[in-house]
Amino acid sequence: MGLDALFASPIFGHPREALSALASRGFYVTGEDELQLTSFASDDAGLAIEGRFLNLKGELVPFAFSQTPFTDRTIRQTTFPLGEGWLINVSVRASSSSPDSRSVWAALNIVRGLTGVQQPLGALTSGYVTENEWLIWPGGQQRDMLEGQVNLRSITGTNPAAGVNITETVPVGARWRLLSCRFVLVTDATVASRTVTLTIDDGVTVYFAASSTANQAASQTGDYTASATGFAGGTAANFFAIPLPPNLLLLAGHRINTTTQLFQAGDNYGAPQLAFEEWLEVL
Repeated sequence: MGLDALFASPIFGHPREALSALASRGFYVTGEDELQLTSFASDDAGLAIEGRFLNLKGELVPFAFSQTPFTDRTIRQTTFPLGEGWLINVSVRASSSSPDSRSVWAALNIVRGLTGVQQPLGALTSGYVTENEWLIWPGGQQRDMLEGQVNLRSITGTNPAAGVNITETVPVGARWRLLSCRFVLVTDATVASRTVTLTIDDGVTVYFAASSTANQAASQTGDYTASATGFAGGTAANFFAIPLPPNLLLLAGHRINTTTQLFQAGDNYGAPQLAFEEWLEVL
């Protein structure tokens, strides 16, 4: 049905000119065209997709859909039927929980086909989503995952068993800028001077290594901090420093490890505390 036929007379009290103006700003879709939401997340969140649709009867119909993104930085795509008519406006917002400002990224597109192989027809909007930061169309923008402000995070890593070094891996779908790493090493009574080295590798090859400012003796609890601030550690207070390069960017699969010279079976590392900036990144 064409615009002339649809707007030949007022429908449900709406003037022809008002409906025509709405449709001219909308995105025309057939019954085969659907709304698709793609999301990536590292935090719990529910997403609400809300808007208005002008159908062929001239009715301005509100709609509301929902999606719960996966929290392991893997893609989730959900397709929503619209019918035939004009998409007038749509928004995406976080509707449940309070995700960090850069932990949920979403893209809203028009595709052809509800199931199977879907053909992209139009990109509406994309970017990071919170309760107060919405994606909107029309008038929205297309924002890349690496664009703008990053998510500042502090996490507790894995607590290794006695006699085992620390290993932390950047998860798939993430990029980190490492700011600091703090951990404790408790040495057993075996007389030996342990030297702790922090290494960074790409999953196979080490590309950075730096040792602590002093050695740790037997029967001692050492508190280690690795950062780019350049401070010195003092063994009298059992504090040790390890230098890090500034602006250290780690891709998915890169690892943060300790190696320990004269490491003993009874020596025990605690769980590391990592502070870093994180981007979501689909490789």
